Amino acid sequence: MKGIRRIMIVEDNDDDFEALSMALEESGSGHTPIIRCSTGKEALEQFDRMRQSRRPAEESPRLILLDLKLPDMAGSVLLEEIKSDARLRQIPVIVVTSSSNNSDVNRCYDNGANSYVRKPLDLDGFSSMVERLRGFWLETSELPIPV
Repeated sequence: MKGIRRIMIVEDNDDDFEALSMALEESGSGHTPIIRCSTGKEALEQFDRMRQSRRPAEESPRLILLDLKLPDMAGSVLLEEIKSDARLRQIPVIVVTSSSNNSDVNRCYDNGANSYVRKPLDLDGFSSMVERLRGFWLETSELPIPV
């Protein structure tokens, strides 16, 4: 059973969020619901609402796209929070960031990231990257259904 493939994008930069959501729509994910969180705190609050829901599987994301540079907490800290929660840890988290720092890459994988992708600087490269991510994570991979 595939279920609704809801995506959470944790991104504070409006331009990057728009580029991500437009690229998802253009690559065939226009019907995919997107949950946007601009801060780590907002994402944690969203997870709390999902836990309290009568139908958490319907409201939970099947995939999380996470920026590292958030205004209130490092994305790697949010990643660690997600992966330490038994109800969230199976949700694949793709770090999508401009950081090319090897210590960031290592920290994210140590904290349970499923993938680490650098944001291309040009719009065509950005669209191509999102199309490949969508193709793999939303079409090829069998994602866990949240409980």
